[in-house]
Amino acid sequence: MPTEKRRDPRDELNIAGTITWHKPDGSRFYEKVLVLNLSDRGALVEAPSRLQSRQFVKIEIPTHQVDGMASVRRCDVKGMKFRVGLEFINARDLKPKAPRWT
Repeated sequence: MPTEKRRDPRDELNIAGTITWHKPDGSRFYEKVLVLNLSDRGALVEAPSRLQSRQFVKIEIPTHQVDGMASVRRCDVKGMKFRVGLEFINARDLKPKAPRWT
C-alpha cells in the first residue's frame, strides 16, 4: 500500500480549470483542464497536452478562487490525456479569500 508523502491532504474534485504557459518560441498557449484534486500547495489536473517537468504555468480555478503560478512536478500519460502534478508558487497568495474549499 503506497504511503502518502504530501505535506497537505488534497481534496478530491472533478471541476474545470485552465492553464496557460509560454512555448519555447514565446507564443502563449492556453488549455482547459480537469482539476482532479487540490490542496493549499498543489493540484493534480488532467490535460490534453504533455507538459515538461519544471515548466511554469498559470493556473486558474474560478470555482475555488485560485489564480496564480505553479511548477510542473510530473506529467504522466493516462489514456489519451496527461495527468499533471502541479506545485503552487507562493501558495499563500493562492489561498482564497473565502473560507477554504473543504
